[in-house]
Amino acid sequence: DLVDVALAAGADGDDLLVLRARLLADVGRSEEARELLLPRVAAEPLSEFLAAGATRAFWNDDTSLQRVAELLAAHQPILSAWALANLAFRRRDFAETERQCRVILDLDPTAVNTWRLRADAARAMGNHIDELAHRLAVLQHSDPVDPMERWQLLVPATIWGEWDLVREQLPFLQQGKSAIRPLRMSEIAERLGMHTSTVSRATAGKHVQTE
Repeated sequence: DLVDVALAAGADGDDLLVLRARLLADVGRSEEARELLLPRVAAEPLSEFLAAGATRAFWNDDTSLQRVAELLAAHQPILSAWALANLAFRRRDFAETERQCRVILDLDPTAVNTWRLRADAARAMGNHIDELAHRLAVLQHSDPVDPMERWQLLVPATIWGEWDLVREQLPFLQQGKSAIRPLRMSEIAERLGMHTSTVSRATAGKHVQTE
């Protein structure tokens, strides 16, 4: 029925090919979907439409998605790496997820979904400092900022205390003592709209475990 609707709307050629493959994959006939779509992707690896269609069609089929990534590697490296990063994340191979995310970000540093996946991988590895840095990058490259993204950034930050402090000292937390930046209580108070004495009382006797 969906194919008939697409035909009535004027779809033809690759449009119908992708649609048929997606429908076959959705009903569990992945082998037929592969036989239908993958040869076309191999013949036209520069086609963004075919690449995106194949990635969507086989998103839940790891074997087929792996093959799509291989076909696209030389011609559409960002989409190929995105597929491989997500496959690695599903396998809980977070080091490979990180590697593939870096491939994407080297080519497109503003790729928000990649920063988000990188943050999720860091969190899964228990590397909360890197998670914070990656979630901050999500906020920096999102327009407009999704309130949920800000919430996901701020909640883990409360493990260590006020986010402004953590953000200012990220180089220290990532690189060690040589990267620490002097930070006055008056600076924090100004950013929070509080009196310096309030910040002093709130932080008195407080410490952060960084190792």
